[in-house]
Amino acid sequence: MKNIQDFSGSQTVKNWTPVVIQALREQADGLFFPSGTYHFYPEGTGNRYLYITNNDEGLKRVVFYAENREDFSIQGENAEFIFHGRLLPFFFSKIRHLHLSGFSVDFAMPFMVEALVEACDDHYITLRFPANQKYRIIDGKICFIDDDYKFLKTSFPWEVFDTTRRERAEGRSSGFVNISPVREIEPHLVVFPNRYSQAKAGEWIVMKPEARLTPGLVLDSCHGVEICDVIFYSAGGMGMVAQNSFDLSLERVKTQVRPGSGRLVSVSDDAVHFANCGGKISLQNCLFENQWDDAVNIHGVYRSYIPQNKDVHYLKAGHYQQFGIPFVKKGEHVLIDGKIHTVKFVEDGKQYAWFDTEEPISEDTPFGTPVLNMDRQPDVLIRDCVFRSNQPRGVLCSSGGHVLIENNQFHTPGPAILAAGDSTFWFEAGPVNDMTIRNNVFDNCFYLGASFPGAVIAFQPSVCAMKGNEYYHRHIRILDNEFRDNHGRLLSASRTDDLVFSGNRWMRDDTYHSQTPGKALSFEQCGKIVAENNLLPEEKEILKTEKR
Repeated sequence: MKNIQDFSGSQTVKNWTPVVIQALREQADGLFFPSGTYHFYPEGTGNRYLYITNNDEGLKRVVFYAENREDFSIQGENAEFIFHGRLLPFFFSKIRHLHLSGFSVDFAMPFMVEALVEACDDHYITLRFPANQKYRIIDGKICFIDDDYKFLKTSFPWEVFDTTRRERAEGRSSGFVNISPVREIEPHLVVFPNRYSQAKAGEWIVMKPEARLTPGLVLDSCHGVEICDVIFYSAGGMGMVAQNSFDLSLERVKTQVRPGSGRLVSVSDDAVHFANCGGKISLQNCLFENQWDDAVNIHGVYRSYIPQNKDVHYLKAGHYQQFGIPFVKKGEHVLIDGKIHTVKFVEDGKQYAWFDTEEPISEDTPFGTPVLNMDRQPDVLIRDCVFRSNQPRGVLCSSGGHVLIENNQFHTPGPAILAAGDSTFWFEAGPVNDMTIRNNVFDNCFYLGASFPGAVIAFQPSVCAMKGNEYYHRHIRILDNEFRDNHGRLLSASRTDDLVFSGNRWMRDDTYHSQTPGKALSFEQCGKIVAENNLLPEEKEILKTEKR
């Protein structure tokens, strides 16, 4: 591993992009960045068409790109990386033993837009942008980055923020604005068509005008990844995305607002996202705050089974943000209609894959049956982490491996922990088979409960092929946790079997006034449930189980 300064000569470097690209061509085992600030501009990059799960495909200008390497590192000494424009900072593919540490990722102009509300009614909202906010109005349409993607979205959401707590305001629902027709009253004062108005004059809102085009870090088909002391201050998508990767460890990784920046939001989507990964995923001593979307999402992928005839079978990707990403390899095992099959052949296309299995697939298998890769069910450890002031949720985890979530602190407007399983929209699999949630603190979570189904902890599958009293999630232990709120909605589960809720404590906390009270424990179409030795709101002690 060589010092990046060895590639710059003695000159002052204004744009480190071409230096890094040349250094990565010459240096096979990685680069070291001494303490300092490094600026990266689009000049010097090339275009690569990339598919990134749960983000948007397209041409990307990548700064740090490496593939097919072993024992590769990017290490910094508290180095600050500042990116300018629509850049994809890192994309690593097919690397074994990848080490990243000691640097931060930020953008000179973040992709989230903050504005002060001057006036608002059911039809229009008048916004004043900060003096440093760039924008352009072209034929009545507004854009915030003037490039080929500028009008990719014709409308975008906004949320009212509490500038004291620096989080989404309680008791408020989302709004939307159209990008046209807009009218500029004076510089930085613009009138938008408004939908679902909830804002008041004098409030601050945050808008998300950009698609998920440039996450901070992408890991594609990597094995043995260690990320330590890395901070994501902003990104034009998720902070970190891992797809088809194995054995990932994150230690002291943070998403947060840059201190002193005055921003309300860090990265513009999930903090960290793992799709169709395997082995073990470990997150310890991490901080995930102020991101626009969920903190952690760990899930498999469902493909839909499409039979052509008894010898020809296809797998169809259901969500457009999963197109172009391989789902299974030869020799791996897939679950089809309750039976395990070994893949003996697969040929990938963008949305469809042609495949065959060692064992015959029953001709009675229904068209569109969800197919799950059983070799991508990672063991998960989430320990000593802090989740706060983001929207909407904390940890989403749908894995059939051993899952332990312990000693964490949560403060989220929606559910703190959600295990779903979805074969209808996102196609994020799959069933939980062994999960322990213990010794966590849930501090005023679900404070926007009127906007979300469920509870602080929720098990809510949405799988089209389920029948009768069939169960989806199993073997769950929720032990010795502390809940602080004034709504008392602690746990909601459906189609779940063998769940233990024991030793948990609820404490009334009236810090937030708009919370929606409900049942402490709510179960629908569940099997064996044990709830004992808990301190619950007195009027909510009764456990109600509903079955068909």
